[in-house]
Amino acid sequence: MQNSLEKTPNSADSAPSGETPTQPVETVICKRCGRINALGVDRCVQCRSTVKGGQLARKHPRVTTDDPLTRQWMRERADAIIVDRGGRENLSTLQIAAIEQFPKLERLLDSWEQYFVAQGVFTRQGRVRSGYREGYLSTLDRYLKLAALIGFERRAKAVPTLEEFLNGHAEEGEGHDENGSD
Repeated sequence: MQNSLEKTPNSADSAPSGETPTQPVETVICKRCGRINALGVDRCVQCRSTVKGGQLARKHPRVTTDDPLTRQWMRERADAIIVDRGGRENLSTLQIAAIEQFPKLERLLDSWEQYFVAQGVFTRQGRVRSGYREGYLSTLDRYLKLAALIGFERRAKAVPTLEEFLNGHAEEGEGHDENGSD
């Protein structure tokens, strides 16, 4: 049997002089009936079976984090969690690393949820999809464990007491006269 992904021959050889040759078109050959289908279709147009490269055979969501808006959202989300935990100065390096991984895990969990909204949790035969059991639930478990590691409650930023604050200002003001000059 032929390879399932092929390129159609370039029509530059057969193009009449003066015409622009067309670009090669990628195609997929159906393994069931042998029909040539355009790349990107989910089902064969003749026998309706799923073809290689289509999205119907996918058992997991496609997660993209290369988008600048997604990267910005992940950075803002991590910064917001760091502020909720009392700021960078009150966190260890390991806690900051865990917090920076958290938005990536949130994005993956969102992708799983979008995938199941589109595909459904159950197959046509009425069974729970393997992606739900093996992918989504394990991702959800890791999400909750990382959230527990980071902590659910907000922490106040460490602030000096009134006495420490006043003593700090008194020390700063000792080298200055009332006009603020030395």
